[in-house]
Amino acid sequence: MKLRHPSKAVLRDWLTGEIEPDTTDTVERHLDTCARCAATLEAIEPAPETPVAPEALGSALAIVLAPPSDLAQRLEAGVTARLSSRQMMEVVADLFGAGMETTRLLMIEGDDDDDS
Repeated sequence: MKLRHPSKAVLRDWLTGEIEPDTTDTVERHLDTCARCAATLEAIEPAPETPVAPEALGSALAIVLAPPSDLAQRLEAGVTARLSSRQMMEVVADLFGAGMETTRLLMIEGDDDDDS
């Protein structure tokens, strides 16, 4: 993207980091060589932040912090897998006459069933 002189809007967006990376590079190279645009940049005041109503903030936080819709299914699958693994360890322990702690020690490291 070739810029002769970036507009004030582009310079303001550059200040706030709201432009594309390739445009950022172009604006930065231009500012390195253009005293006029550098002076314009110094004169630009960032746009004032719009105050957010507490209700809107609460709604936004509720959306962002809401659990995923499939959380219950994922938790159930994880618990089921863990119980199944524990049952298999008990079968192995019974077959070989080893206690649960001994069986855990014999399990391959890196197994996802680490209870500690």
